[in-house]
Amino acid sequence: MSSPARPEVGKEEYLSKSSGIGGKLRKLPEDFEVLEFIETDTDPHWNWARENRRGKHYIVRITAKNWDTHVLVKELSRRLSKIVENPDNIENEYSLSLKNQIGNSLYERMEYCLSIQSRDFSKTLLIGSDIPSLSSEIINDAIRVLDYKDYVLGPSKDGGFYLLGFKGVYKNIILKSQNNKTILFKCIIENIKDSSSTYGMIPMLKDIDTEEDLLVI
Repeated sequence: MSSPARPEVGKEEYLSKSSGIGGKLRKLPEDFEVLEFIETDTDPHWNWARENRRGKHYIVRITAKNWDTHVLVKELSRRLSKIVENPDNIENEYSLSLKNQIGNSLYERMEYCLSIQSRDFSKTLLIGSDIPSLSSEIINDAIRVLDYKDYVLGPSKDGGFYLLGFKGVYKNIILKSQNNKTILFKCIIENIKDSSSTYGMIPMLKDIDTEEDLLVI
């Protein structure tokens, strides 16, 4: 039976005449887990974004804990606006060091980055920025692999790679004999084997090359 009305505390009546289900109050952020789904065939905003290639917009999937949605959106807007107004702000905000990419092709830019950065560090990782499922745990695993292997690689499902790491100074052997457009994972493996070096692997992940890729991650 439902509890009786209590006019003295403002409870004139109950909306339900049925008995309760024995639920309990939730108090932890994990108790209020909400998953939101994008209706790709019906949602007008999603369709607008897909059909307007010239628009300056992003569609992102965010996992947030203990955030009200409106506060989260406001904070994202604040941080992004700071970066757009002055890209140097990202260095101070996240303790990063930004470097210009040098080279006429992806291959040349990778070679330059690896050769310059590896001079100052005992371990160097080159990581793709189009891997939504890449986690800090996977990156930490890659770093640990270099404790006992010369190289570590993360293959992508399209035949390329999303992570490449090594110990010491870059020796210009990892990407040799590659063309300037496609750098295949299997070719990198062959080059490493040819150098009599050891390598370890981390999980295969999917990168985002097209709009359609967003629908299958």
